[in-house]
Amino acid sequence: MRLAEPAQLALNLGWSLPEYQQTRILPARQPIPVFLVYFTSWVEQGQLVFAKDIYRKNETI
Repeated sequence: MRLAEPAQLALNLGWSLPEYQQTRILPARQPIPVFLVYFTSWVEQGQLVFAKDIYRKNETI
């Protein structure tokens, strides 16, 4: 999963961040509930925007 601002998330969870900028695994002290949402459309500046459905979640069965 990609995060737009991983450092901000870590700080909000109360983690201290190392000085260097390498990929790190920071274990949680307790379970953290996570809700994932997948949007292929949204409203931006009053206009409806559609994005490509790269994971093909909107395909009809």
